[in-house]
Amino acid sequence: SLGVRPMAPRGLLLRRGARRLGGHASEEQRVAWSRRSGEGVRVGFGDGRECRYSFDWLRESSAAHRLASGQKLFSSATVSASVAEVGVRRGSLEARWSDGSASTYSASFLTAFSPGGREHELDESPFVELSKPYEVPLWSDVEVSPIDWDDETLVAMRRLREVGFVVLRRCPDDVAVVARRFGFVRETNYGATFEVKAKGDASNLADSELALSLHTDNPYRRPPPAVQTLLCSHPAADGGAMRLVDGFFQAEAFRRAHPRAFRVLATRPRTFRYLDRNADLRSRVLPFELDAFGRVVAIRYNDRSVVPPNCDDDEALEAWRLFGRHLISADSLAIKLERNEAIIFDNARVLHARDAFRDPRRLLRGCYLDADELWSRLATLERAATGGPDSWHAAWA
Repeated sequence: SLGVRPMAPRGLLLRRGARRLGGHASEEQRVAWSRRSGEGVRVGFGDGRECRYSFDWLRESSAAHRLASGQKLFSSATVSASVAEVGVRRGSLEARWSDGSASTYSASFLTAFSPGGREHELDESPFVELSKPYEVPLWSDVEVSPIDWDDETLVAMRRLREVGFVVLRRCPDDVAVVARRFGFVRETNYGATFEVKAKGDASNLADSELALSLHTDNPYRRPPPAVQTLLCSHPAADGGAMRLVDGFFQAEAFRRAHPRAFRVLATRPRTFRYLDRNADLRSRVLPFELDAFGRVVAIRYNDRSVVPPNCDDDEALEAWRLFGRHLISADSLAIKLERNEAIIFDNARVLHARDAFRDPRRLLRGCYLDADELWSRLATLERAATGGPDSWHAAWA
């Protein structure tokens, strides 16, 4: 059986929603001086850096004018940014407004939103790397072994974040119970949960004994499922192993090997569709979704459900086929779940396949999770473990 241990990242990786913006300022991180500059203020820091902040920006970012959750108590369209006084107090910048309110800005907060700062640590990508282009270590560098389902949830969620999947053993025979430990179950036309087993009249290739090529699930949904859980109730006697590929790593390898084809898949949407008696699902999305920094943050690849491009778009077809050939040659990690073992994986990152099998008793139970609750739950668990901030005001202190 296979599972995972946290790998040593190449470069600095931060969790989704990470905040390293507060805390007490050192001598170098303090605000040393300030000077009015037109409709703003120029600020000097203890390490010699300088930056200008407009009064409009200071009012927009004022924690004093927000609820503890971060929601603003004003409208950006109508707020007045008239400053009565601005200066330095106890190593922070302080602004007093014409309405009698006051705002305080720590050096770490001002630095985070300066040019080249770290405000992007609050983006929605699963990982943030500050120092170099995105890299993901090969799974072949990682020793893998399952962890007990009743272990600390934080351990399993960290593995899911760092590697893209986690294998759990000794699970209850209820996939919804397993999944709800990590987030909210997303109901689809398959129901809140579904069964994966061979059926004689299957309309979905997954419900057969045939092999499945590498893919992400349900790109024809808007949005596609973020996280998938599969629980083994009865393993196949022969065959049926899953094969996993780290899509982020392979996308970056594909970018280096075939930059033109990569650009096509990152800029030209493809249509995916699933149609049966009870559903007609379709979506037009980019196979490679990039964030504002050009990093791959989601992959939508399913060769079974992709709709052909227009007949004059040979480049789109060739790029798609080229990535498919790239995946065929990619190293994969084989995992065969035993009874009461489950795998949870990031459907935007991990491509999975299945070996053919011949055993009508094989039964997996599955469900999907939304990403926002999962990553929020991880962030709150880590905050509880480290004593991190539990409000907007504390996070930006």
